[in-house]
Amino acid sequence: MSIKQLIKPSNIKIDDHFRNTFDHSETEVSARWIIMFLRARNAVEDKGWELFPEHHLVAFYQLLRKQPQETFNFNRLLRSPSMGTHYLIRENGIVEATDQFISRIASNSNLLSAESLECPQKYRDAYESACK
Repeated sequence: MSIKQLIKPSNIKIDDHFRNTFDHSETEVSARWIIMFLRARNAVEDKGWELFPEHHLVAFYQLLRKQPQETFNFNRLLRSPSMGTHYLIRENGIVEATDQFISRIASNSNLLSAESLECPQKYRDAYESACK
């Protein structure tokens, strides 16, 4: 069974910083935004870990930050041959969360819940406004 079947975005807590998960504070902030986005998307339309358009993530991020010109920084999450990691793959404006991304989050037991967690309404509203 794949990790994507074992752990859903709704099993990942988003109330706090993803400390000590990616060994880089800014990358942990970016990972948390991606999980917030996926949790909101799944609350509105259940798509699990399916690929998503980058512009949806950016629109969601800009709406919640109230910064319409701000860009989303993936930091060290994107494939980097020099670092040998590929937590996310971005091709032609489509983003994929890899098994390595999910495994890295799962390695921090403070972020996981055995039960499905409710997505806060403000994230669902932001997803619907920005992406529907």
